[in-house]
Amino acid sequence: MVKWMKLSTCSITYLIEITFLVALIGGYVEFKQFDMVFEVFNEMILSGETPMKPTFSSVLCACASVASLEKGKDIHGKIIKSGFQYDVYLGTALTDMYAKCGDIESSKQVFDRMSERNEFLRTIMIQGLVESDFAKESLSLFE
Repeated sequence: MVKWMKLSTCSITYLIEITFLVALIGGYVEFKQFDMVFEVFNEMILSGETPMKPTFSSVLCACASVASLEKGKDIHGKIIKSGFQYDVYLGTALTDMYAKCGDIESSKQVFDRMSERNEFLRTIMIQGLVESDFAKESLSLFE
């Protein structure tokens, strides 16, 4: 019983720490403290944690906000290594990050791989195409 309680306490502490880090990253994104987003994320990685999908989405949002293609590609690589399948949230975050960082080809590649596309994802792709002077391509998505 005591052994179970210790394991349980450790597990709870671990969950609290991870939940705190995820919330911290989300808060830093919301308040546009992007350097802190990257710092906390890097600490998470260095400690051996595998981030969850919402964490990856938040960090990709930070990459898009500061137009850091290099960091965005690094995060994309970590997503692939983690074995996560693209869902609408990760796909949208990746599509947006690549478009805002000026890599419209990678943005289109991610978009094209998405089996599920909602209106938000389509809007982001259309906006990225328009801002990159691909008006005809954006019209084909709009229709």
